[in-house]
Amino acid sequence: MRVVRLVYELLTGYPPKKRPTGRRKHSAPIRPLVIVCGVIAGLYLVYRIGSVIVPIVQVADATLFPKQPVDVVCSTEKDEEISVPSPILSANYEKRLQDTAGQGPQMVANSSFGQIDQESGYPVGFSHTIDNAAIQYGVLKDSDGTSFLRTMNGVAVEAGASPGWELEGVGVAAQSTYKYSFWYRSSAEVDVSLEAVKAGVTTYTNVTKLPVSSEWQQFTGHFANFEDAQSFRFDATLSHIGQLDIKSPSIVRIADAQLSQGMVSLTFDDGWQSAHDKAVPLLRQYGFRSTFYIISDVAKYEEGGYMNLDELRELRNQGNEIGSHSLRHCDLTRLDTQQLQQDLSGSKRSLEEGQVGPIESFAYPLGSYDPKVQTQATETYAYVRSSDAGYNDRYFDHANIHSMGLTDKTSIKDLQQWLEYAKVHKVWLVLVYHRFDESSEYNLSASQFEQHLRLIRASGLAVLPVSEAAHAVK
Repeated sequence: MRVVRLVYELLTGYPPKKRPTGRRKHSAPIRPLVIVCGVIAGLYLVYRIGSVIVPIVQVADATLFPKQPVDVVCSTEKDEEISVPSPILSANYEKRLQDTAGQGPQMVANSSFGQIDQESGYPVGFSHTIDNAAIQYGVLKDSDGTSFLRTMNGVAVEAGASPGWELEGVGVAAQSTYKYSFWYRSSAEVDVSLEAVKAGVTTYTNVTKLPVSSEWQQFTGHFANFEDAQSFRFDATLSHIGQLDIKSPSIVRIADAQLSQGMVSLTFDDGWQSAHDKAVPLLRQYGFRSTFYIISDVAKYEEGGYMNLDELRELRNQGNEIGSHSLRHCDLTRLDTQQLQQDLSGSKRSLEEGQVGPIESFAYPLGSYDPKVQTQATETYAYVRSSDAGYNDRYFDHANIHSMGLTDKTSIKDLQQWLEYAKVHKVWLVLVYHRFDESSEYNLSASQFEQHLRLIRASGLAVLPVSEAAHAVK
C-alpha cells in the first residue's frame, strides 16, 4: 500500500489522505515526471503509426511506380561470347581519302586491263589467287565499254584460300603513304587485305569486309609504309559462294601519314570503382589526364562496384574526359534501329544531364559493332573508339579509332613495343584498361599499372584524352 500511495502522490501531486473533495480553485503543478512520460507515450504512438503506414506506402509506390532493375550487361548477353568483327571503315574516312590530292601518277600499270598476255589470257600485271574447277575467272566489258575482272565462285571458301584477281606488287618508298582504290560489285561479301613485302618476307593485313552490292561501289583505303616495305598490293576476294566484279584499280602517293609527334591516350572502360580507387591516384601522381568510358545507367543508379556521378564530376573537373559506353553495355548489333538510337542518344543525354559532359566520344560495348551501329554512333558522337587493334595516323577513321587492349596476359615487353612504335613512327596509340586489383581477364594490379605509367612517361609521348588527341590530329 505504501508503494501505491507513493506512486499516486508522484503522479497526481496529492497525498491520498489530503485530497480535497470539493471544487479546487487552482490546479496542482504538473510535475517533470508527468511531462517525460507524456513525451515518451507520444513518440511511441508516432512509431506505432509509422510502422504500419510506411510499409503500406512503400508497397503502393512499388506497385504503381515499379523501378526497373539495372543490369550492367543485357541479360541475353551474359553467357555469350561476343566475336570480334572485321574492321569497318566509315564512308567519311573513304571520302576524306578520295578528296586527298595525289602526289604523282597512277602506279597500277594496265589498270584498264587492255593489255592481255597471250600465253595466259590474263591482263598483263594481273593473276588470280587459286585454281579450282568450280571457280571461273574472266575479263568482260560493261555496258559503257569499260573492262572489268570477274570471279565466279561455286564452292565454300576455306580459310586462306579466298578466290579473286590480284595485281602485281607496286614498288613503294620507305616511310611514305599511299591511297589505293577500286570499284566493285558482288553478290557476296568481299574481303579486302594488304600484302607488303620487305626483304622477301610478306606480311598480311586484314583491312575490312565490304558488303554485298548489285551496283558499282568505290572503295578507298590508305597504306602507310612505316615498316619500310619494298612493295605492296591490295587484294579483293570473295568470302563466300558468289560473284565479284572489279574495275579501275588505282594506287597513288599522298602526303605522309605521320603526325608531328607520337601520342598516347589512356582509356578506362565501364567505369569500375577499382579504376577510380587504384588507377586515378596514380594518374594524378604522374600528371596524366585520361578518358573514362562510362555505362550511363550504372552511374545514374549508383550500381555497386562502379563510379557514381559525383566521382565522375570530380574526374571531369580535374581535366579528364568522360565518354559514353552505352546505356547498359549491351551488344548494340542486336538492337533494332529505334532501340539503338535510344541507347546512343540516351547515354549521351544522361551523362550530360549528370554534368560530366560535353560527351564527344563513344566506345563500343563488348567491342561489337556493324555498319548500322557505326553509322548511328557517328551521328551522335564526334569520335568512336573500337576494339580493333592498331595505331592511328593522320588519316585515322573518326568512326573507328583503333586501340590496344590490356589484359592479364599483356606483357611489359608488349607495351614497350607499342610505345616505341608510336614514338618512332609518330602515330597515336590508344590503350584500353578495365579493372585493377580484382579477379578478371581484363584486370591488372596497381603495381603493374604504375609500371606502365613509368614506361609511358619515359617514352616522351604526349599523353592526351581521346577527344583532345583527335582534335590535335585534325
